[in-house]
Amino acid sequence: MPPLHLTQTELEEITGRKRRSAQARVLRKMGIEFRMNPDGKILVVREHYVSGGSLGKNLPVEPDFDSIRG
Repeated sequence: MPPLHLTQTELEEITGRKRRSAQARVLRKMGIEFRMNPDGKILVVREHYVSGGSLGKNLPVEPDFDSIRG
């Protein structure tokens, strides 16, 4: 069973960024809901990303990295 939250590797793939602050910026721009734990780790519930969760049903499974890096 996959972890409840996206892994750090998955966050790097989705955002194209390694630093947490940069990842948070990209996630906000993409409209992906996330939280930060007390250690500053970004938490994205897998269900929200994969199925759209409370974000809406039109969330793409594969983000458009070209539009993010612009």
